Amino acid sequence: MVTKPSRSEKIYTVIMPAYNEESSIEAALDSIASADERTGATLAAIVVCVNGCTDRTEEIVRNWTKRPVIVLHSEPGYLLAMNKLLSYVRKNYPSYPMVKVDADSVVEINCMQRLLAELEIHPKLKLVGGHPVPSPLCNHSLYQRLLGRTLSLRSIYPLAERAVNDVSEYHPYATIEPQPGIGSIETKLKIYFHGRIWCVRKPAMIPLLDSTVLGDDVFLNDWLYTKYGPTALRV
Repeated sequence: MVTKPSRSEKIYTVIMPAYNEESSIEAALDSIASADERTGATLAAIVVCVNGCTDRTEEIVRNWTKRPVIVLHSEPGYLLAMNKLLSYVRKNYPSYPMVKVDADSVVEINCMQRLLAELEIHPKLKLVGGHPVPSPLCNHSLYQRLLGRTLSLRSIYPLAERAVNDVSEYHPYATIEPQPGIGSIETKLKIYFHGRIWCVRKPAMIPLLDSTVLGDDVFLNDWLYTKYGPTALRV
């Protein structure tokens, strides 16, 4: 059953596709609940789409009670799960910001607050993205840890991702509201966001994903800039 929040409340939803994530999904949900406490908003629901799971993912989600959870089902496949989630939230929570989180990711404690605040501060923004940081590979060999850090350098140090061309027009908010620790460097960074964590102002502002889409971040990045122009995104 869908509970309709009051129009006077600040509302948002979270969507999460999940395929065989029994080892990580409870930590992901717990981190969302902790981050939600700092938002000053109401988390209407975390909508999880179980897409062809063969493990205990659905059981864990259904037994988790810290926030309202809605469980959907789809056939196996990331795009099928995402479209099921987008369609559901469009129908039931069309007017509220929607945050997408991966089921194997733990969100930082201020994450939701920062995403929602950016949308309030900058009315032209359509989507706010975030940078993922890889978890420590504590139980792996020294070689595996070094390899993991090398492959994840972009995530560990996103400020290294500077664009070759002049992309300053795609970073209008950097001069209006500089991010702590980044400042003017933001105007030189590449213009994309990562698919693990992002927040769109309204779910109808992004399209459903067809079978040619390889990743929601790559597709939505180009689609939003084409549709809304250089003021559409911020990471």
